[in-house]
Amino acid sequence: MQPAVLIKTNTLDAFALKTLSIDDLAALHPLFSSLATGEGLTVEEAYERIGLVRAAVTLRAQGVAALPWTITTRRGTPVAFDEDALRALVRDVEIDLCLYGAAYILRDPSDALGLRRLHPRTITLEHDPARGLVAITRRIGERTMRLTPVQDVLYVWEPSARSEIGPGPGLVATALTEARHVLAAQQYQAAYFERGALRPTVWMFQTRPTDAERSRLEQWLRQMLGGLRNAFRHVALSQQVQTVTLGDKLTDVLHPDLVQRAAELLLVSFGVPQSLIFASAANYATAQR
Repeated sequence: MQPAVLIKTNTLDAFALKTLSIDDLAALHPLFSSLATGEGLTVEEAYERIGLVRAAVTLRAQGVAALPWTITTRRGTPVAFDEDALRALVRDVEIDLCLYGAAYILRDPSDALGLRRLHPRTITLEHDPARGLVAITRRIGERTMRLTPVQDVLYVWEPSARSEIGPGPGLVATALTEARHVLAAQQYQAAYFERGALRPTVWMFQTRPTDAERSRLEQWLRQMLGGLRNAFRHVALSQQVQTVTLGDKLTDVLHPDLVQRAAELLLVSFGVPQSLIFASAANYATAQR
């Protein structure tokens, strides 16, 4: 059942002045449409919308790309290469591994580095029960490329617990539960203040309101739902109205310990030290030395 803001009389006919569902509220203010978006969160959305996920993935990618290395022939002769381009490629590979559990690199002679990243969403695997992976198909729109593994395209997979061939889940997918908690807390807090720091309220009239009063109240509600600038406007009515506030206070819903715990578990999934993200954790670690 969708939550609603009910405005009605307390007489026997229970006349409803206005019933607003979440969909109706979204029409009044687009922010309300974000209240239920945590359900079905994708890895791309988690990376794009949750700062903690973005920071954890970025730290891993930059850390891997910053590792020192040299490229040599089989006889140990150093090979010259574009270090910046290769570091950028390594960074993109780690990001793909975090999001999709797989990364694909095309051998491309036309590229200055000779290697080009392929987006994992464009890749389909073809495998044989006896021979294993036999082909990698890349599809962009209506165009397809059938590539030979290793010879045409290099690949890196996260281990899979469900199959012998193919990538396992990326770290972002593993952390989606905690990511939903963090996103829900962010959205609830943002929506709360965008609504003028108002909780859902039931408005009870002593008698059936007139059409003029209904119109004034509806207009006032729309202004109140418009955000902080309109939160303190008032409306004049000719009868007493009783209000009943629904839900808990913001401080009760967004308990700091619960939100912090979800954030900590998210970082555990990425293997990122909390001291690199939270100043409080860094201060605690310093104090313990």
